[in-house]
Amino acid sequence: GLLCRYVVYGTATILDAGVGTGLLGEMLSILGYRKLVGIDISRGMLEMARRRKIYTDLRQMPIDIHMEFPDDAFDAVLSVGVFTAGCHIPVDSFEELARITKPSGYVVFSMRLDMDRYTDFKRKHKEMEQEGIWRLRERTKRFKSLPFENPGARVEILVYKVL
Repeated sequence: GLLCRYVVYGTATILDAGVGTGLLGEMLSILGYRKLVGIDISRGMLEMARRRKIYTDLRQMPIDIHMEFPDDAFDAVLSVGVFTAGCHIPVDSFEELARITKPSGYVVFSMRLDMDRYTDFKRKHKEMEQEGIWRLRERTKRFKSLPFENPGARVEILVYKVL
């Protein structure tokens, strides 16, 4: 629902970065988003996502500093449940997510507040704002993470507009 505030469904091209089983894509499809691309490092997860038959393209690819997409490829990039404990994604990958997002597009992601790299990621977000790469549009209230993951963990969702 958060994405609907910023990105009009129908013609928008959305990247689901860290697609997993495709559950997020299925929800987006129900909301009317049809141009969905998904990436994940796990071939098994991609196969589960493929079975949902809602993605126009699925690729095995990490979220990294050199992603195989052209500049300005997406109206929005979503990444839910990826920036969490044990996350090995490079801090500079946020610049790459902004690069593949169209100007005036959005990068929306969840982030666990108790992960070791939280401070480094937040510092990078602030640097990117200061450099005029993106601007924070919304930060949700902190909420409980999935109970099976860590009952005490808190998550926030951040929405950045690419400039």
